[in-house]
Parts: sequence; structure tokens; C-alpha cells
Amino acid sequence: MEPKTPPFNFLLKTDSTNNCAMEAAREGMAVHGEAWYAHEQTAARGQRGRVWESEAGANITMTIAFRKLEAFRHQPFLLSAAIALGCVDFVQTKVKEEVKIKWPNDIYVGDRKAGGILIANQFRGLEWTWAVAGMGINVNQQQFSGGSGRPISLAQLTGETYEVVEEAQKLQRHLIEFLENLDTEQLILKYNDLLFKKGESVVLNKDGHEIRCVIQAVTVEGLLIAEGEEEYRFRSGELEWVFE
Repeated sequence: MEPKTPPFNFLLKTDSTNNCAMEAAREGMAVHGEAWYAHEQTAARGQRGRVWESEAGANITMTIAFRKLEAFRHQPFLLSAAIALGCVDFVQTKVKEEVKIKWPNDIYVGDRKAGGILIANQFRGLEWTWAVAGMGINVNQQQFSGGSGRPISLAQLTGETYEVVEEAQKLQRHLIEFLENLDTEQLILKYNDLLFKKGESVVLNKDGHEIRCVIQAVTVEGLLIAEGEEEYRFRSGELEWVFE
């Protein structure tokens, strides 16, 4: 008998699927792998508190709760890397172009942003009890107002139209299976193989100062290593990419 897929909760409208998942986890009502999908979100956020633009019903806007965290307990960034890699796998099945991960966990096709991930964690004392991973994948949306990352959708890339809820359920199943069959020792190597702009010169903005450097790698702690006038090690959230 095949294992039962965890619940997939369809929400017509909510502020944030991450909030729904975190509340369920806090109240002891969530199960590992459970998903919350929203037809429409009113207060979705991306990295650094940015608003996530998503046309109602056009894209995957979903959060999955994860409780089996032992493999990541000593290197929590690897959970973020694993979810990003799982999302890359999913997007790569749809498009011919190579899919990359823009550090720390945005999904890029070429120089265009096809998706993003935002992870929130819950602790009981020092115990890491839950991680909720919110993901937005641009699926059918045809027009964007612009904004960070120059967004693009799968439909724009392929000319096809997708059943969004069905695709969200596929992504839920894929991520659960991906994490259960993960080789954590190879994880950071795979992540770096797909690192956006690796070996290329880029401009990064830190505290209002632009830094030209060459992207080298990401460490298991989640630090971005870049070479410029010196070797730089950046933490997530302390810089922005400057697209020329």
C-alpha cells in the first residue's frame, strides 16, 4: 500500500499561508508534509519583507510544514537548500532552459525569477520543532508590474496553461519524497552546481555600497562567498543584487 499523502488544504483567500501553517503547528494541529494552498493571499511576503506579487488563482502560493528535521539540526541552512533544490527539480520538468538557485533560495530561469521560498521556524525552548516553507511559483500569470527579480511565469516560458491546484499537489508530493530520500552529504555540492551567476562578475549592494565581485560558492552555513578586492562572506538578508 502506498503511503498516504499528508493533507492538502485549499484556502480561497487568506493573509498568508505561512501564517496558517505556523498557527496549525503551534496549536498541535499540523502533520509533517501538510500543505496550505491559497487561491489568493492578501499579505504574502518574500525575502526582506518584500510584497510577493501574485494574481489570484494564477500561481502556486503554498506552504508546507516539516517536522522531520533531524538531518538538518546542526546545519539548518541545508533545509532551505533542499527545498530550493526540490523546487528547481519541479520547475525543470516544465521548461527547457536551465533552472538555477539565486542565493539563498530564489528560483531563476535565465535572468528571470520564476519563484521564491520563505522559511519560518518554530522552537520550543532550544528544540527546533517545526519549519514552515512558503513557496511562490509563477505558473499562469501573464503580466507582472515589474519589481525585484524581473518575474516570469511557466506559461510565459512554455506557452502552456497549467492546472494550478494540480501542480501544487504535485509539488507537495515531490518535496516530501525529495526530503525523505535526501543525501545530505551531497546536498551543498548539488546546490552549488546550480548556483545562479556562479563564476560570474556581479554587483551586490550592502548598506548602500555597491560591491563588484565574482560569485564563488555557498557554505553549509548559508554564507555566500564572493571574490573582489577581498574575499567576501555575506549573510542572508544583508545585501541586494544589482541587475545591470
